[in-house]
Amino acid sequence: MLGGGMRQAGVVAAAGIYALDHMVERLAEDHENAKRLAYGLAEIQGIVLDPEAVQTNIIYFQTERDIGHKLAQRLQERGIVMDSEKTLARLVTHYGVSRADIDNVLLNLAEVMREM
Repeated sequence: MLGGGMRQAGVVAAAGIYALDHMVERLAEDHENAKRLAYGLAEIQGIVLDPEAVQTNIIYFQTERDIGHKLAQRLQERGIVMDSEKTLARLVTHYGVSRADIDNVLLNLAEVMREM
């Protein structure tokens, strides 16, 4: 009755504690992967992105046309999950994303963009 929505806060806190204890060193790798992804995205025709603006493991980019939802759907069919709106899309790197995964995303995204 008085804020019961926080009763699971310990579960969220446990994930944060684990990340601080085991994943801090990995952040540099996530950020390197994000930069690689950002520079690759900037080279794909139809995508607007300033790779120098990427400072974390979260990459936001624009599409020149209103194709965000369709683009996300086509990538989902290829096993790539991307959040998108009409012309704004987001990709995130994390401990489960390798450099090879970045290259795969760039290859697939370039192919899908050429088809659209």
